[in-house]
Amino acid sequence: QQARLLDSLAAVVGLGGLGGHVVECLARLGVGRILGIDGDSFVESNLNRQVLATGETLGEPKAEQARIRIAAVNPAVEFVAYQSAFQDLAPGALAGVDVVLDCLDSIPARRDLAALCAARHLPLIHGAIGGWSGQVGLCPPGGDLIDKLYAGEKTGVEKRLGNLPFTAAVAAHLMAARAARLLMNPDEPQAQRLLLFDLLDDDWQTIEL
Repeated sequence: QQARLLDSLAAVVGLGGLGGHVVECLARLGVGRILGIDGDSFVESNLNRQVLATGETLGEPKAEQARIRIAAVNPAVEFVAYQSAFQDLAPGALAGVDVVLDCLDSIPARRDLAALCAARHLPLIHGAIGGWSGQVGLCPPGGDLIDKLYAGEKTGVEKRLGNLPFTAAVAAHLMAARAARLLMNPDEPQAQRLLLFDLLDDDWQTIEL
């Protein structure tokens, strides 16, 4: 299984509150190749929850700072930084990807990413948070998880509830764990499933969609 991880390629789309934790966890696991995709730079409002955001990295591109961090954490990992929105990537940028992790903070962008993954028959691991609550789901190739979750929605609840550092960390590490399962056991049946958690009320639920 460790050899499978080393031979895997994961694409992490969004390198903020979720994505920063995800790429570091994947690198520490030994995932051999990681694509980090984000067109933004760090601002002060990121400091409360984004592990790559520090006083020294404010104003710096998130993708490049992720590359620097991963090189320090595990130099055996090949990290490719894309300082752009995923919609602007070259057609072959995701060639060979084994799993895509949705760490975005925009519902329209999530829809675009889900459509891209469906067209390329790629498994998608979705994560989102708001306040004390979060959700992590697997959308297998050809699935419709994002459409079911966000039908008619344009703005996530995080705009009203805010984002807490521990909620982001929990959701991100659940995403990384789900990615590890998929990469280590590629023949395991992949059901479209969503885990919902509320850290304030210690409530955990899993549903199939």
